[in-house]
Amino acid sequence: MYTDFEHSRDSGSPVELYEFTLENRVWRYTSADADQDWGGYTWSAITLTRSEIEETSEINQATLRITVSGDNDVADLYRMAPPAGVVLLKVRRRHRGDPVDAIIVWLGRVLNCEWAGHQATLAAEPIYTSIRQTGLRRMYSRSCPHVLYGPSCRVNAASFAEAVTVNSVAGLAVGISGGHAGTDGWWTGGLLTWNDGTHVRRVGVETHSGGVVRLIAPLWGLAAGATVTLYPGCDHSLNQCRDRFSNKANFGGFKWIPYVNPFTTAVF
Repeated sequence: MYTDFEHSRDSGSPVELYEFTLENRVWRYTSADADQDWGGYTWSAITLTRSEIEETSEINQATLRITVSGDNDVADLYRMAPPAGVVLLKVRRRHRGDPVDAIIVWLGRVLNCEWAGHQATLAAEPIYTSIRQTGLRRMYSRSCPHVLYGPSCRVNAASFAEAVTVNSVAGLAVGISGGHAGTDGWWTGGLLTWNDGTHVRRVGVETHSGGVVRLIAPLWGLAAGATVTLYPGCDHSLNQCRDRFSNKANFGGFKWIPYVNPFTTAVF
């Protein structure tokens, strides 16, 4: 049916649907002049423009730029720092009067946002760029290259989660009590999650000392008395992998690499 509308000389009336997703949060907008009902959802009409969709061999030139009002909910996610999760973007094209088809014309993720006056511009890269980019090969190093709690690490995050109480919030510094609050460094490099009553929000922990964790980005709305969940970090050393997580079997580093390189330094 979409093809019939698309090829018609007088029946075609195209509009676009924009779906932004961050974990369990979804925002649905349309470039049409009125709300659109499709797929069992209502897509809100907002002032929205975008750059041309291009296919190019230059990854840096494949960015899709979407301009919305400065107070847009998705743009607000990037107000102080990018969100901890990945904001996915799916752009569909349909025709008014077509109750069935809405083809996907673009799929990717939002990288950042810029503000100018009363407008915000979201910059997004197509999904294929992550496939075409040169990835890092596994490094031969003393420290473990695996992502903590990832598929290669295999540590079960839920087994180490601790619910603690927030005593104070001063910018990025959050005072906490309970669990390993008194064990300096236990949550350094770890993760803090907080259910604000609507969504579960996540942010990384930069340091932990003296009953205070310093976050890598602010968590707006967090206040004393709230309960948060903290997950310990890892310095990717064999000792911490073994002693903290009992995960020596999955350690991915090479602790006993010789300090002297026989290819550049005489060993005798």
